[in-house]
Amino acid sequence: MDNPTQTPLAERLRTIALIFVGIISVGIFGYLINAYLLKSKASGDTVTVTFSPEKTSVNVNEELNIAVNLSLPTATDKNKISAVKLKLDIGPNFQFVTASKTTPSTTYFNDEINFMQASGNTIGGVVLALRPNANLVNVVGFNVRLRGKTASTNNKITTIFSQMQVVGVTGNSTSDFTLPTTEVQSAGINIVTPACPKPAAPTNMNCAATCGQTIRFGWADNANNETGFVVRSGVTELARVNADVKTYLYAWCADHTSHTYSVNAYNTCGESAAATVSCVCPVCTNGPTPTLIPTPPPNTANLKFRIRMPDVLSSLTSIPNVRVEAMSQGQLACPTCTKYTSLVKQGDYFVTPVPVTFDLTGRRSYTIYIKQYKTIRRSFSGVILSKGEMTDCTQAANAMCGEFVSRVDAKPLLSGDTDGFTTANESYNKIDENDMTLINNAFDVPNAAADVNMDGQVNIQDLNIVGKNYGVHGD
Repeated sequence: MDNPTQTPLAERLRTIALIFVGIISVGIFGYLINAYLLKSKASGDTVTVTFSPEKTSVNVNEELNIAVNLSLPTATDKNKISAVKLKLDIGPNFQFVTASKTTPSTTYFNDEINFMQASGNTIGGVVLALRPNANLVNVVGFNVRLRGKTASTNNKITTIFSQMQVVGVTGNSTSDFTLPTTEVQSAGINIVTPACPKPAAPTNMNCAATCGQTIRFGWADNANNETGFVVRSGVTELARVNADVKTYLYAWCADHTSHTYSVNAYNTCGESAAATVSCVCPVCTNGPTPTLIPTPPPNTANLKFRIRMPDVLSSLTSIPNVRVEAMSQGQLACPTCTKYTSLVKQGDYFVTPVPVTFDLTGRRSYTIYIKQYKTIRRSFSGVILSKGEMTDCTQAANAMCGEFVSRVDAKPLLSGDTDGFTTANESYNKIDENDMTLINNAFDVPNAAADVNMDGQVNIQDLNIVGKNYGVHGD
């Protein structure tokens, strides 16, 4: 018969034995795992690390790929890579984006790479193989994707061998490889501030002229980054239109002489090359066709006005190159509140044949500045403009017109300022010795800017006009 007094002791001895075996097993397992991942001090095959950047120059905020390969050139079938722990220093001027394992496929390595940004400029990741030895490889490849962060030169990606591990398998035991003692660097990569791209040039500029009225210009828009287009006659700016607009109606066609017109796309980086066209206003055989006043856009404020120009040739019926600006508190009331138009003769005044439109909101009082290419500038305050409405100041009385009614006769556009719209000139918007000198010199070498009375020639009449208006400043 069993001795019951011995049963508790046997149970205790069995329990102690099991605990002891467990401790030994955990220790052995931990030792094996640690040996699997720790870098060996043994002299085995030397691991070679190579970098292959897809390019050596990137823009700030642009991304690039860098291929990283770890290889064992002399590895045998029984001595290949089964685990890699990779650490790289990307430097302060790159930002880590992502990374992936390129070789081997998951057929061999069942743990995908898990890269992450570590402290400072270090990035790292691990791949592990738990496959049979026959499926292991002697090359492991990574693709690291970075983004240029700060403009700088000669940026290099560097290995951190002190934090890298490469593990192999021989039979059923662990075997490690030798890492180089000198860190490996990629080729230098420049990070540059991108050049500011100008828009593509328009093409196929064309014109259609109606005698005594208008010239309609058209062109092909080839840009996708333009702010707008600028239309010129020679060097004189006629108008600026918004992006994607492909036509401009020039409200002047009277001198029956060929002129060269151009259009450029522009943005904050500058202007494109120009498209050009030569255009002649035809001679009216039965007198000019009455001008049709187009219906203004419903979302703009619209202005018509009249003004005196006492110094131009009395037979002129139209005046080109008139700049109109809507100002509020000393500044342009809107980004597109500088417009160019032409004026036509109507009795003792020159008037706008079509409304000048402004992209304004609400209803308020503005100051309107008027300047022709060869005159001083005049300002007219107290002009009420309202979105979707017409302010017609071509009549003798209109409460919305302010000084366009009360001061229009006292503020004529006097001729003689040959500086055009070049505000940087010290002589701009005043009639002085510079204008006198230009006209005097143009007697021998004709200069269109010196023809201040617009009769087609530079002579004593132009000099007399400058003498009469000498010392006058515009507003």
